[in-house]
Amino acid sequence: MHSSRRAGDPARQLADFIEAQFAPETAIDLVGFSMGGEIAGYYVQRLARCGRVARLITISSSHKGTWTTFCLEDGSATDAAGE
Repeated sequence: MHSSRRAGDPARQLADFIEAQFAPETAIDLVGFSMGGEIAGYYVQRLARCGRVARLITISSSHKGTWTTFCLEDGSATDAAGE
């Protein structure tokens, strides 16, 4: 499975972008729609960036994740194309 398919990779990309664009002491607001909300939540909770985020707003996001997210996290599932 290609590493960009893992659930945490987009959150790590988000972290890299935020670190490149904003000073470390700048608190930010994040708004995510659907999967974007899950990515933002991963960024805050699993990458321990809660100190960077003043507000997290999610719209139509599955806060308990999805079966696919859990499977992909440990590398045990593939996408529909078998990759």
